[in-house]
Amino acid sequence: MIEGTRQQRGIVTARLRRMARLLGRCAPRLLCLVLTLGCLGCSTARYGLAYDERLPAIRNVRLLPMKVDVYSIHAGGMREERTDLADAVRPRLLSELGNVVRERDRETIGERATTDKPDTSAKRDTSGERDAPPRQSDAASNRRDQASVRQTLVLAAVVEDAIVTHHYEHGDKPMFDYTLGDGVRAVAGEDTDAVLLVRLVAAVPTAGRVGVAIVSAAAGALSGSPRIVSTVSAEMSLMLVDGNSGDVLWYNRARGAYDVTSDGGLRRLVALATRDMLKPWKTQN
Repeated sequence: MIEGTRQQRGIVTARLRRMARLLGRCAPRLLCLVLTLGCLGCSTARYGLAYDERLPAIRNVRLLPMKVDVYSIHAGGMREERTDLADAVRPRLLSELGNVVRERDRETIGERATTDKPDTSAKRDTSGERDAPPRQSDAASNRRDQASVRQTLVLAAVVEDAIVTHHYEHGDKPMFDYTLGDGVRAVAGEDTDAVLLVRLVAAVPTAGRVGVAIVSAAAGALSGSPRIVSTVSAEMSLMLVDGNSGDVLWYNRARGAYDVTSDGGLRRLVALATRDMLKPWKTQN
């Protein structure tokens, strides 16, 4: 009798261990599915007052990443900034966004530099007269443009904070009235109808973090108390701005358990964030 009981316990234990290993392999995907399903079927976008009016006039969009940060999460939960991963994700992110813009029948304009570069416009012109004077007017204009770019990006961050605060965290009104002012022209450049400001912050796990997630899932399966340790996460926000007036026309953010270092994860995140971008709104609501 005792021997039979031991055998039964052994069989049950073996089955539980197999279930724990299966849950360990599936836990990250299940977490991603749960978080993603919560966002399907609902629109989180917010719109400027003049969005539908100005939408037909948008023929091209300049992509401008304000921030692309990627971190590694270690076994203990510590985050380490990974500029190498961010540098690899950035061009792929712009490519995915460019594909969406073109699918919506708009042209994309190359990324515009927003960082200070050595100013060479005031150097002596050796191709003409030997003592040609420095081009001080061009140098001063370049400095003004760079200052305007910095101010516009700072203002964009302030406006985004206001949108998140008043239209997501402490309210859900779908329409707003914000502007970055005509300083946006320094960011947009000539003949640019709209600028898409992009922000992405993501985290990916180290091998140690993956091990912790598997062990926690197995322990939760054995104890009957589910334990999910986060491994991947991503949050992206998009702000569409009129290239002339600086009016904010559209804003959206998306977040979830997406691995942005994989093509599939990044593509799904972009698809979620751009679901309503450059599409009529009032006529559909």
